[in-house]
Amino acid sequence: MIRIATIAAALLILFVSGCSSQALLSDNALIAQTHLEGMGFKVLSMDQEGTYTVTEEDLASKQRAQPHEEIWVVQEREAESFYGQRIITITFTVQEHPLDNAFGMGKTKATVMIIGGEVIGGWSYPVSKDNDVSGAPYYLDGKAPE
Repeated sequence: MIRIATIAAALLILFVSGCSSQALLSDNALIAQTHLEGMGFKVLSMDQEGTYTVTEEDLASKQRAQPHEEIWVVQEREAESFYGQRIITITFTVQEHPLDNAFGMGKTKATVMIIGGEVIGGWSYPVSKDNDVSGAPYYLDGKAPE
């Protein structure tokens, strides 16, 4: 009996260690990763998964408007469509993105927004040598806000 338990434990360890990092991603992260890859970007890593909610007050209040305005100016859809809804945000480090060489680092941060399993938008910004962010975000595809 001990021998069977030992074999089972060894097989479990082999199975777990042999799984790809993709198996550790949530369903939403997999949706976001697939979306980014479909845009032609090479996903290097998933950095963070979180939530975001925008309200009418967030955009109307001068004290609370930033960063909400900066995020929504680079979306194809209006924020009003999503007031009060819980938006999943997943941030990845990607390559083969138009912003890769803005600071000579060869990579970009891309955040995808999802509601109910559907990608509703996102934003991107170049990675600097200090790994900081300066300025407003870009469209997910790297275009600057107009």
